[in-house]
Amino acid sequence: MKKMIAISGIVSLFFLSSCVTLNEFPIEVFQPAKIILPAEIKNVTIVGRNLKYTNDTLQNYYSKDFRLVKNKKTFNTDSISVQACLDSLSQKLQSQKRFDKITVLPVSSFPLQFVKNIHAPSKNLIQEIAAKTNAEALILLDMYSGFYSINKNSDDGRSIAKVVTASIWTIYDIPKNRMINHTSLVDTVYWDGLDSKENYLASRIPDKKAAMQIAAGLVGVNYSKNIIPYWATVYRNTLSCNQADFKKAAGLAKINKWEEATEIWKKYTESKNKRHKIYSLFNLAIASEMDGNIETAIELNNNASKISSSPVFTDENEIIRKYAAVLAKRKIELAKLNSINYER
Repeated sequence: MKKMIAISGIVSLFFLSSCVTLNEFPIEVFQPAKIILPAEIKNVTIVGRNLKYTNDTLQNYYSKDFRLVKNKKTFNTDSISVQACLDSLSQKLQSQKRFDKITVLPVSSFPLQFVKNIHAPSKNLIQEIAAKTNAEALILLDMYSGFYSINKNSDDGRSIAKVVTASIWTIYDIPKNRMINHTSLVDTVYWDGLDSKENYLASRIPDKKAAMQIAAGLVGVNYSKNIIPYWATVYRNTLSCNQADFKKAAGLAKINKWEEATEIWKKYTESKNKRHKIYSLFNLAIASEMDGNIETAIELNNNASKISSSPVFTDENEIIRKYAAVLAKRKIELAKLNSINYER
């Protein structure tokens, strides 16, 4: 199995007590899809149903400095947004080579319809779309809505823009004539005009049309995580203290020299100093996960837990206990990832 972790480097240090130092760092891990589509589904069709709630009447408006303003130029915000949403979802699905064929129907396939409630489409409609596109599954964007606002900060006069989005999605398994998943997503995208060095420039804040397209595209990307595996940023920690070897090993881990750090930690796995023994076992568990050896990581963390059960090591025991839960979850995730091979 290939490693499914990318290390980004340690980003912060803080002290739990006079001795214990927790070194936190971000890593990228490959996560399984939130739902598993049947392996035989190879052809999918993505379509927007163009439904809107009857009280959603602000598509031609936005908020400026906390006041409702009507668009000066008329443009079909919903159509542009829905198309961006469907296209971004299609691109993410194609990048994984999960499907043989992905069809995106035009936004104009369904007329705009205002409804009090979002109901499932009729079986006849589902079969009609499937017959036209040879789809084995339909991914329906039942409803999409977005609202743009740009307001000045009262402290410094700088503008901050945001788009709040809401969407409802449904997946149908055509051969089995059943709904696989029904999901609602609500999210907010912000623009503050700052670059990586905290320099402000008003031109970095998009207008309504551009912001709505960007936000809609992100909705499609986020929804793709329901269907295909994806990379996510998570955080891990190593333990160290003022002892020279542990400080050195922490420095090596910081620059991703895990093999060299591991050689140092191994020297303390049989130490008479229980604290040093706990740190070494825990850190070796972290190093094992970085190397893709989840079972070894679980075993080493369990060994550290047995020693840290004393009230003397309350802080350490809490960290080890939380990591045990992380490893148990990660083991399940890896099992899911290994159960399906998308490459053909």
